[in-house]
Amino acid sequence: MIETYYDLGVRTMLMAYNEPNRAGGGCHGDPEIGLTAFGQAVVREMNRIGMLVDATHCSRRTTFDFFELSEAPVVFSHSVPAGLKKHPRNVGLGYSTDAIKGILGGTSIEWQTRSGARLRAK
Repeated sequence: MIETYYDLGVRTMLMAYNEPNRAGGGCHGDPEIGLTAFGQAVVREMNRIGMLVDATHCSRRTTFDFFELSEAPVVFSHSVPAGLKKHPRNVGLGYSTDAIKGILGGTSIEWQTRSGARLRAK
């Protein structure tokens, strides 16, 4: 099914939307719910076909499971650093400073805030 979505043009996919599901944990649920066996199979298939794994809306443990399992970079497509806006979806709540530096330091994404100011991750 994932390859079908890819063939239709989907290039990135979330594993959970706020709440835990069959694949893994969501950011509004228990932060220690990680990827299930099914979720791990999904990540491997996404890697195989070239679809990006998106950690936005996922639990802390699911996110770190992505980092451990994925052979390709993991993205946060619509999250910002929690220091800009506290929200369970945003990167930083429950993450160590070193983890945040690794996440942000490995990207070239420009982050936009509501005020229109831009911050570039270095």
